[in-house]
Amino acid sequence: LNPIGVVQKVFAGLDAAQLSGSVIGIIGPSRPGVEHTTRMWPVSNLGLNLVNPNRTWPGVENGNTVERHSWLLMNRLIKGNADIGVDIHTGGNGIDFALFAFVNKDDAEALRIAQLFPIDQILLEPGFDGTLEYALVRAGIPAITLELGGPRSFDDDMISAGVLGVRNLLSHYQMLDIPLGQTAKDRKLFTGNKLEDMFAVASGFTEVLVALNDDVKKGQKVAVQRNAFGDIVHEYIAEVDGRVAIIGTDAIREHGVDVVSILTNSAECADADCPYEGE
Repeated sequence: LNPIGVVQKVFAGLDAAQLSGSVIGIIGPSRPGVEHTTRMWPVSNLGLNLVNPNRTWPGVENGNTVERHSWLLMNRLIKGNADIGVDIHTGGNGIDFALFAFVNKDDAEALRIAQLFPIDQILLEPGFDGTLEYALVRAGIPAITLELGGPRSFDDDMISAGVLGVRNLLSHYQMLDIPLGQTAKDRKLFTGNKLEDMFAVASGFTEVLVALNDDVKKGQKVAVQRNAFGDIVHEYIAEVDGRVAIIGTDAIREHGVDVVSILTNSAECADADCPYEGE
């Protein structure tokens, strides 16, 4: 919902008479996702299939409903009309995200876009197939994926950060004659090349011991998990130094779901691509 709030407020503050160029805002491109608070799109095909729309870009002209939807947006709206792009997200149900950007490590202009937002963390990544961000980059349109907190409610601070970042873009690209506001360089920016995900090894009641943007050290306890009797069944220990990027917000965590994710710098990822497992 925060991305919808950003688009609404950006457009409410735009004066077309003062604008050089065009701004395209796409609100909730996954209608089922907005209506049902889910990242999945249900497709009827000999039963019900659930498709993640952000794994279908740039789409398929004669594909299933979701693939065709992505193809139409990419080819009938975005291509030929956009020079840069910002795909704004929040974390999924049950998690909270820091002010964070996914940036293709090979696109210098995309990094410049990210740094114009007042964010705290940047992941330099190799590009994830099927995401809108990577489809745009491959189409020659520098773009980032911007994460603005958690789902299910409007967060004024996150929305304000998104609006300010977009206005910074309009200033930087000389689309509006306005000064730059706060950017990433004005914050405690941490740039990494790997998200170290810690998934629940059991189901149970989980207490997260760190907060978003906390600096953590290898060997630090970041969460504990208990069974119904209150017995500790697992302790989650950081395996890397880094910054907390994602935390689980639901106290009940099922086996295999996110508990904590730490943004770090890995020598292995400097030499080879390290995809984000959580994606």
